[in-house]
Amino acid sequence: MRPGPRIQASIDLLDAIYAGGDAADRLVAAYFRRRRYAGSKDRAAITELVYAVLRRRAWLEWRLANAGAGVQGARLTVIAQLADGGVGDAYIAALFDGSDHAPAPLALEESAIIQLLRQPPSGSPPPSVAGNYPGWLHHALESRFGNGLATEMAALNDRAPLDLRVNSLKSSRSAVLAQLIDEGFDAQPTPFAREGIRLVEARRIDVHPLYREGVIEIQDEGSQIVAALVDAEPGERVVDYCAGAGGKALALSAAMRGQGEIIACDTGAARLRNMGPRLARAGAENIRVWSLEEGELQAMADRILLDVPCSGTGAWRRCPEARWCLSQEKFSNYSKLQDDLLVKGAAITAPNGVLVYATCSVLEVEGADRIDTFLDRTAGFELVDVDPLWPRVLDGERPDQGRFVNLSPASSNTDGFFIAILRRSA
Repeated sequence: MRPGPRIQASIDLLDAIYAGGDAADRLVAAYFRRRRYAGSKDRAAITELVYAVLRRRAWLEWRLANAGAGVQGARLTVIAQLADGGVGDAYIAALFDGSDHAPAPLALEESAIIQLLRQPPSGSPPPSVAGNYPGWLHHALESRFGNGLATEMAALNDRAPLDLRVNSLKSSRSAVLAQLIDEGFDAQPTPFAREGIRLVEARRIDVHPLYREGVIEIQDEGSQIVAALVDAEPGERVVDYCAGAGGKALALSAAMRGQGEIIACDTGAARLRNMGPRLARAGAENIRVWSLEEGELQAMADRILLDVPCSGTGAWRRCPEARWCLSQEKFSNYSKLQDDLLVKGAAITAPNGVLVYATCSVLEVEGADRIDTFLDRTAGFELVDVDPLWPRVLDGERPDQGRFVNLSPASSNTDGFFIAILRRSA
């Protein structure tokens, strides 16, 4: 593809992403599946531009508004990204030349805006623009991070590394790491998760034989830390109550050496059905799937993992568009859902059993506030001290302190997670 058609492809993708309805990575993957003629360099260039705009959308739209732009769609934010990135006027005009599959020529108003974008903005942007997050979340984020807000938001706007988890049912981290390095991958062990490998340079791994044979899974180290802190033992009954795609259930199965029982639950029957091939590939024979659409689970469990639905603020670097899909109304509904799930999880936690609450959020209202509310309302549960547990199941020094585990890209180079461990009294 020529540069112009690449620009138009980026605009088309951003139009679809701005419209909502699906995650950016899925829309990008579907776009290229329908266009097999796009080569690897085309895919890389288009994807890079799309994600650059998503990571800088607040800044670009503020700059456009500052320059007097009215309606700001995908085309205009792409133009702003090019101009703000130092691309010259002549080259931008050549990209937008209206030739076959290239964007239509620049309108006079667009050319004028480009010239205004070349000038320093009038005034300073608000923190939400500098940090690329919705302004209505500023108070909650500032409450969580204080003076470190700018640093944390910058880290949440970086690219996420590509982390793998070695399936210990089939191999070891040392063996897989040695193989990947021999094959030319720039790979290193993750600092905390004992089965984790980080690829310094992201490459397609889903076509590698190790992936197809279930030896490795793609999983952020933060998720691996959550699974490790469940501390599941062989022979136990463990419930992954919000299993989703099953990544943490697979990690639990490996930790239990395939012994005992894991019940993977979710309300999405379709997602649970899709889990089948993944379980088979990994050789995870001790996982039983249960759809909560068929009724609540009655079995008591030694350990419960509640990786609850949330705002997803901890995964913004992986899904930069998610911050703009989050509405205040949707956000306000999460607390009640999280409280309800804690009650349901507590009901099936056996005496002396452990309940692990986790959420891919960096906001206190979805983390510490929910646990404090639960403990105020519920007798028979107490917090487990994480400090003695950490060195038993994870490597390296704990990257935070306090009653709960709080991970973030800036502190641990993982997705943002909140983790609390509770024990039920006999």
